[in-house]
Amino acid sequence: GLISGSRERRALLRCTWLKLGGGSAGLRVKFVVGHGRPLEDSADLLVVNVTEGERMRSDTDPRNCPAGKICTGSVATYWKLAAFLRYAATQPEPMIGRGDDDVFLSPPMLLAHASLLARLSQPVFAGVFEWYSWRTQTLHSTGFGLSAGAARHGRKKVWRNCTSARKALGHDAAQHPVSLTTPRQPDLCVGPLAFAKGPLVMLSSSAVRWLVRSPLFSRDLKRAREMMDGRAPPYHGPGSGRIDDDVQLGYWMAQLPHLRVVGFRRYMAWHDRWKAGVTGYLPRLLQAHKVPWDKQRTLCNQTRAVWSKARRASVSLHCDSSPPCRDCAHVPTQKACAIDVALDLGPSWRPPPTCAPVCNFKKGSEPQLPGQCWAP
Repeated sequence: GLISGSRERRALLRCTWLKLGGGSAGLRVKFVVGHGRPLEDSADLLVVNVTEGERMRSDTDPRNCPAGKICTGSVATYWKLAAFLRYAATQPEPMIGRGDDDVFLSPPMLLAHASLLARLSQPVFAGVFEWYSWRTQTLHSTGFGLSAGAARHGRKKVWRNCTSARKALGHDAAQHPVSLTTPRQPDLCVGPLAFAKGPLVMLSSSAVRWLVRSPLFSRDLKRAREMMDGRAPPYHGPGSGRIDDDVQLGYWMAQLPHLRVVGFRRYMAWHDRWKAGVTGYLPRLLQAHKVPWDKQRTLCNQTRAVWSKARRASVSLHCDSSPPCRDCAHVPTQKACAIDVALDLGPSWRPPPTCAPVCNFKKGSEPQLPGQCWAP
């Protein structure tokens, strides 16, 4: 499921890397879209009951997105994720992906990762992970860290008042549901917890089905709606006016017993921005975020070339005996894992050049069609 608010971006992805899939068995893509903007007539749309551009603040608040701009982290993205998870829980595929509409994905590498992850008998949460603590009443992320240790240090700030306790007041949905009947309930902060960054996340169907049946899922969506409707106070402070859907997902997943938290190879398979390493690691390329629109077709040619040339692939999926972190908000039965898939191109292969950093993705930009489409 690709969370999308742009008709032009969807059109470009259909005429670039989605053509690399060539109707590959086992790969099905849905663009998760809301109401309020023109929609094309396409079978790959999943239209959900969400208003595009919906924000927690009023329309007149100057901190909202400027007119005509594409906003990240809006409440619309949060509601789209929730709707997609409900939809995905009813589907037959064993692995579920969530991505953005400004990514380049390699369909054959996506299928290779999904096939390997599906071999695990435990529920799976896979991606590139960073760390936050989470305010359970206002659904707000705080105390960022690239590692659990860094986020643990940020958790110590007195004004955050965060704890690793998983059963503290307000955290257990069954015993302490968040509602307006307890207005003085503290905005409990728990953490750190690992969240998979939004450009590409993968979950097993068992994890998704557990989630949508979880009391935490229902509780937090209810709370989010109460804040949207003005019946509950949102968080006021830095980063207010939004709910980070990827951190919310990480909070939910941190409570799933026996979960396998699987890391993709960052800067090799998974790239969070356009840079020279994207083409330098083509034998491992799974996802690249914010690729300039006119470079998508170049990556299509390069990806097709390396998969045609590959003689074999080396694969590995290793899980530790220890949990993802210590002194954190994850249930102790979870385990940390790592996955790697690499094509063997032989000693003669050399990475193609790239224009980075001369060419860059422009935030809020739209592709030019049909000129930037790929012609195989």
